[in-house]
Amino acid sequence: MTSQFRSIRMSTVSSVAVFVIGLLGNTQPLPKQQPQIDEEPALGPTIFDTSQCAPPCWFGLEAGVSTIEDVRAMFSSHEGVFWNEFIEVQETDLKYLETVMDFSPYGLSDSSKFIDFYWSDTTFAGSFIVDNGIAFKNNIIEWMRIKPNRPVLAHEVITYLGSPVTIRAVNGFYDSNIFFFYRDLNMILLLTFPSSEDCRIANVMQEFLVEYVRYYTVETYREEASELLRSSYYVSARQWLRWLSGENPASCTEAIGEL
Repeated sequence: MTSQFRSIRMSTVSSVAVFVIGLLGNTQPLPKQQPQIDEEPALGPTIFDTSQCAPPCWFGLEAGVSTIEDVRAMFSSHEGVFWNEFIEVQETDLKYLETVMDFSPYGLSDSSKFIDFYWSDTTFAGSFIVDNGIAFKNNIIEWMRIKPNRPVLAHEVITYLGSPVTIRAVNGFYDSNIFFFYRDLNMILLLTFPSSEDCRIANVMQEFLVEYVRYYTVETYREEASELLRSSYYVSARQWLRWLSGENPASCTEAIGEL
């Protein structure tokens, strides 16, 4: 993590903590709760990328609503923003690579489909160098997995979306992972930081970056949430605020391992 992320003062943590005082009021992971702030955040264009619509919308698409034809039209109207295949083009003495969004495998007879794609231009690589993806069922978007095209910190997410309904955490082989659940938006955010002694849990708001933003239908949200509940650890409101307070000197790996 670059030094500019670590240089943010703990005053930022204190101000963000106001947003999460009421976070996770009980041990049930998925109840409907409102962020404990004066009013709901006024969502404008997404903070995660260049989409001009706010969650649960992404580039005009919404899980459970938009069709495969809507997706095709979106890609067609944003040429140069995404790619999923390079082809070599030869023109006289000039040879160059051209990007192509290939929908040919997705015939209307298929009940389930998936398309993966990449940003043509991004300032964020993250811990996982993996593509974006959109899954379909009966030609309707079932879920979208979108990687931000710029670094977005945990405190930016809470300022933008409000407090998550639930927070879960887990240590991976190479990373420490935190999940923010937003039930009203049918969204789950994966935030990561490499598992090293350089990551301090007291700096969670300034250290953890959004690795993926995942948009779901109501049904797929429930399915994914249930799966994550079995494979991650619950972070209580008391524990979260203790992390934010700076009282815990543990590394991210140690702190999550103690849950």
